[in-house]
Amino acid sequence: MVSLVHLDGGAGLSVEVITLGASTRRVRFADRDLCLYLDDVASYEDDSLNPFLGATVGRFANRIAGARFELDGTIHNLSANDGPNTLHGGGDGFSRRIWTLDETGTTDGDMAAAWAGLSLVSPDGDQGFPGRVEARVTYRVSGSTLGVEFEATTDAPTPVSLTNHAYWNLEGPQSTSVADHRVRLAASTYLPVDSAALPTGDVARVDRTRFDFTTARPVNAVDDTGYDHCFVIDESDGNSGLTHAATVHAGGITMTVATDRPGLQLYTGTFLDGKVGGGGRAHQRSGGLCLETQAFPDAPNQPHFPAATLRPGQTHQTQTQFHFTQPGPSGV
Repeated sequence: MVSLVHLDGGAGLSVEVITLGASTRRVRFADRDLCLYLDDVASYEDDSLNPFLGATVGRFANRIAGARFELDGTIHNLSANDGPNTLHGGGDGFSRRIWTLDETGTTDGDMAAAWAGLSLVSPDGDQGFPGRVEARVTYRVSGSTLGVEFEATTDAPTPVSLTNHAYWNLEGPQSTSVADHRVRLAASTYLPVDSAALPTGDVARVDRTRFDFTTARPVNAVDDTGYDHCFVIDESDGNSGLTHAATVHAGGITMTVATDRPGLQLYTGTFLDGKVGGGGRAHQRSGGLCLETQAFPDAPNQPHFPAATLRPGQTHQTQTQFHFTQPGPSGV
């Protein structure tokens, strides 16, 4: 049975979390829904209707080429669910599971906060991945900040990269496009991809390309092709505290993103097709944008990318914060 938890940080920000996929269902700030959602739980349970809306995705976020990788001399074959490749952990990834709600809590006063902790056990061989993984996500709402904290441990070496897959539209339910959202990314390089959206292995400068968001601009200012690319966060080594990664402004609201992850996937909803919706709108192409903080895609097959292997005795521990302000400036 799917459970729902309501978190209120006391400064106008509230978040609904459901145990299916350990998902953020609704995020409200300044009396406005800021992300895409579905109206009923049954729609979340239907894979054909739910494009990872607000879900925790794993065991490995993004794509793994050829649904296989070699680790410590052993080849592991995975569940292929994106043509011949693995996307977001495979056909029955973490986003499709009902997580256990372990705890909820609140504090009052000047440091008012509310949180919910959820956990999942992924057995050895799950979707082809080695090792038994115990994963946990904690959603923490404090003031006007939403914190997303991931932890994982394993009993055998395995790739791990967890992220939240919210589709943001800061203009609210009346908006069906994020084309005019002004985006600034703290990223002077990005990972070029091939026709299957897999990294080529190169790291390229964004200068004088449509990938240059080092100064704020509408997300479709260069063209309307859309984005499904990983940007390399400047000054981030993946383990030395939170680094500013992105700022988005639309509808008088500014959202800033800080993380300890080395990569940020900008996805502008190019596969949304209007067949599903919620809150009175159909979720159409470019109806929302995702800012998925994560390890680099296909890292298990790209040895020169930052390591994404979790080993026994280690703890995969990451954090991302989304901070909201209103009224916002005319730019970001």
